[in-house]
Amino acid sequence: MKKYLRYDERHRFAKEVKQKRCGKCRKWKVESDFYKKHRHKDGLAAWCKECANIGAAASAIKHKDNAFKNYYERMLSNGINPANDKHSVARKMVSTMSAMRKTDSKFDEKIL
Repeated sequence: MKKYLRYDERHRFAKEVKQKRCGKCRKWKVESDFYKKHRHKDGLAAWCKECANIGAAASAIKHKDNAFKNYYERMLSNGINPANDKHSVARKMVSTMSAMRKTDSKFDEKIL
């Protein structure tokens, strides 16, 4: 059975810095390591940014044909270490979205 933590079990002050415990990796991290989520009580997502990005990459890999799944398969065929596969796709997704946001452009599969 999954254990749900109370608010005070997920938040603390350490060295005068507010920290939150990630719901995925269970590590204590600075609150700036979490995405904002205004619907949550504390205004922060339950998972840290790193876990959220890896989760998004894993989801993109599982779904039908898309550019990130094709990128993942190309990396595997080129011999990337399977331990690094989701991290690589996550980094590619974040960098692609960041570039799109900065240039105010739409997604193009050719940039992968």
